[in-house]
Amino acid sequence: TAIEKIRERLKAQKMNEECAFIVLDIDNFKNINDIYGHMAGDAALVAAAQTVKEIIGEKGAVIRYGGDEFFLLFNNVKKDETEEIFSEILRAVRKIKLKNYPEINLTVSIGGASGQGKMSQILQNADLALYEAKNTKDTYKIFAG
Repeated sequence: TAIEKIRERLKAQKMNEECAFIVLDIDNFKNINDIYGHMAGDAALVAAAQTVKEIIGEKGAVIRYGGDEFFLLFNNVKKDETEEIFSEILRAVRKIKLKNYPEINLTVSIGGASGQGKMSQILQNADLALYEAKNTKDTYKIFAG
């Protein structure tokens, strides 16, 4: 999978400062494609990506790594800062109105982990947190370790 490829690239790299990995997934994305078509899915992806980029600005990097999943990396952030960012992303995505698909209501699930050390382990922890968030949807979970 894409996350495994990213993990392989990061395996040997270590962070000397606090960093946070966030894995973000658009909820019910397959249903959007199945019910409204791929153009609606594409519009949802673009709108979600733009919204996330606007919120995180220069604080981090946003990478789409497969389907409806995004990977975010922040350096030098504290846990309470990431929680504020997560909440802001959830609120902003809920407000998205797709011009040609007003009946679609977007939400996302977010998994996050932070720490120092091996980047691949922090990313794996974020992925585990995302899996937990997807059980509820429209929420975030932070890996508790």
